[in-house]
Amino acid sequence: MAGSPPLVAARLAALVVLCLTIAEIDLRLQIVPDALVAAVLLVAVVAPAPLDRTAQLVGSVVTGGLFLIVRQACLWWRGEDGLGLGDVKLAAAMGALLGAEISLLAAAAAAAGTAAWIAARRLTGSGHTAGAPLGVGLA
Repeated sequence: MAGSPPLVAARLAALVVLCLTIAEIDLRLQIVPDALVAAVLLVAVVAPAPLDRTAQLVGSVVTGGLFLIVRQACLWWRGEDGLGLGDVKLAAAMGALLGAEISLLAAAAAAAGTAAWIAARRLTGSGHTAGAPLGVGLA
């Protein structure tokens, strides 16, 4: 943040605090609070950003929509939620913040990180792996 214009630095600082808080809550409680997701979306829309409104809208719809499709497919296929709605909303906010292409790459990295977390827990035998916190990676 050093050397950044004050508004850009403030935006980044706010996002760091919000994302760390989301990650901690999701890790402990396996929920992504709506109020924090709304705050991320607010920062994405209000603070100075490199994306125009169209790119933000497309990013939000594409990323959030893809997560919603995955969630509904898991529900249909397995009869249980594979993703929480908080993850879907966080993905939509992430799309507004980063745009479609970068948010989808970030979501792939989050999924890979979550898969590694599950594998590590299975290998070490440190508890059950149900309810892996994807929101931690997304944040």
